[in-house]
Amino acid sequence: MTTRPPPSPSRNPSTLVHSRFCAGASEYDGYANIQKKVAAQLMRFITTSPRHVLEIGCGSGQLTSILIDALQDAHIEAIDISQPMIAEASRRSPPNARLNWQVADFMTFSSKREFDLIASASALHWIYPIESAFHRIRGLLAPHGRFIFAIMVDGTLHELRDARLRISPSKPPRGNLPRGSEVRQAAARAGLEIIECRDDQLVEFFDSAETFLHAIHTVGVTGGDVSRSHIPLTRGEISRLIDDYDAHYSDQDSRVVATYDVLYMHARRDSTQ
Repeated sequence: MTTRPPPSPSRNPSTLVHSRFCAGASEYDGYANIQKKVAAQLMRFITTSPRHVLEIGCGSGQLTSILIDALQDAHIEAIDISQPMIAEASRRSPPNARLNWQVADFMTFSSKREFDLIASASALHWIYPIESAFHRIRGLLAPHGRFIFAIMVDGTLHELRDARLRISPSKPPRGNLPRGSEVRQAAARAGLEIIECRDDQLVEFFDSAETFLHAIHTVGVTGGDVSRSHIPLTRGEISRLIDDYDAHYSDQDSRVVATYDVLYMHARRDSTQ
């Protein structure tokens, strides 16, 4: 059985996660199918007409492009820790006076402006503990500001975790994604009033375990503690992992499945705190 890492000072995405996103920037959109679906679903939580918007972890601009099209009166500040990701997002997006791309680490990001809306899709699960991010978000929200986000939670890619433990039980991943209940409690403790919260499960199919591993490597998943062990897998163990995954998670069409558990939340700054 794996255990959750002990409490520690808040940390940003690790150096390895950062390097994975930087290296995969040019290919990211070709593999980030789940992330695209999550970004599109997140838009249903917007119920106001914000003028000033902050997007955290914009990546290649999947959610950004939706926001700029949907919020015709909004100015959007889109930040990401990866310079190659920002460059790729800027290259893909036509110039727009209402949109500003910025390379920034959210945990040290500051602004003279408060935001009517802060949005994030498939990014905040890289910050531990997530409550530290929520405190910063509340501090950046205008008095009636809204916060919408979607993150991957515990249970995501459980097939890969189980296969890994079968082939190498002495090398479990170093950490876990947060549980949905932990995210809700952390938001409340940080002074965010939850308006709506929804759990969803998305499934993606791949031709083989090998193509699946290549895809999640490209989108940065293999860089975090939820994938890495204290001792790396050997080439032989990776080969056995692929064989095990193909054997256990193939459907009748010989495709392998990968499951993602997603938490969507719509919250606002709690005026009583």
